[in-house]
Amino acid sequence: MNDGLALATRHVAAAPAAAPPPAMRLEKVSKRFPLRDGDSLEVLRDIDLDVPEGGIAALLGRSGCGKSTLLHIVSGLTEQDSGEVWIQGTTARAFRERGAVGYMFQDDRLLPWRTALNNVALALEPGRMGRGERLDRSREMLEMVGLAGFENAYPNELSGGMRSRVALARSLAPRPGILLMDEPFSRLDAQTRSAMHAELVRLRDLLGMTVLFVTHDIEEAAVLAEQVTVLAPRPGRVVERFDLGRSAPPRDGTSPEAVETARALKAALGEPSAEIDAPRH
Repeated sequence: MNDGLALATRHVAAAPAAAPPPAMRLEKVSKRFPLRDGDSLEVLRDIDLDVPEGGIAALLGRSGCGKSTLLHIVSGLTEQDSGEVWIQGTTARAFRERGAVGYMFQDDRLLPWRTALNNVALALEPGRMGRGERLDRSREMLEMVGLAGFENAYPNELSGGMRSRVALARSLAPRPGILLMDEPFSRLDAQTRSAMHAELVRLRDLLGMTVLFVTHDIEEAAVLAEQVTVLAPRPGRVVERFDLGRSAPPRDGTSPEAVETARALKAALGEPSAEIDAPRH
C-alpha cells in the first residue's frame, strides 16, 4: 500500500578522482659524506620536494648548498642516508626503469673522436637496440634539437650552443619521462642561453617530460622554472618554495613579473643586492 509518503532518493557524491602522484617526491632526505679524519660532512638535511608531472622545477642555491648532490640522489648516482625518494610513484630503491630518467651534466661531455650522431647514439648503446635503430633515433633527436645536417660534425667543429644541443639530444635519446639538468647552460653566453631555454620548453611540451634543474643563476630560475625551491647551504635545507606557474616559461627577464620574482628569490637567498657565487660546489 501507498502510505502517502514520498520515497526519498539518496544522492551520494562520487569520490573525487585521486590526484596523480608527482613525478618526483623527496621526503626528509638527508646526506653526509665521510671525511679523511673520520668525521663526516652534513651536506643535506631533511629535504622535502614534490615536482609535479610535466612541470619544470628549479633547485636554486649558492655554492655548497648540495643541489648537485640532491640531483645525484634523484638520478640514482648517489644514495641518501635517510629519507625516501619516489619516482613516478615508486620508491627509488625499487625503481628499475632508469631509462625513464635522463641526465644532462654541466659539462657537455662529448667525446672528441665521435661525430655528433655517434655522441648521441652513445646514450643508447647500453640497451638492446640494434645499431641501425640507434642511429635512426639519434638522427631524429638531432633534428628535434635543430641540428639536422650536422650529424657528421665533430665537437671541435661546433659552437658552444651547438655542443649543448648535442648533449641535450643525447639526454633525450632514450626518450625519458624525467630530465635532470645540472647547470647545463651556465657556460653559454646570455643570448645562446636564452635560446636554449626556449628550446627546452618546446621539447618539454613536445615530449611531455618533467624537468628538474639546478642553478645558481637567479634570473635563469625566474624565467625558466614553474616552481623554484631555494636551498640554504651547509647543510643544504629548504628555505622557501615559489610557485611561478602564473605564466608559461620562458618568460621575458625584463618583465615586471620576472623582475619581482628575481627580487623575491634574492631575498630568500639572503642576497638582496649582490649576485650569487660562481656555480661549482
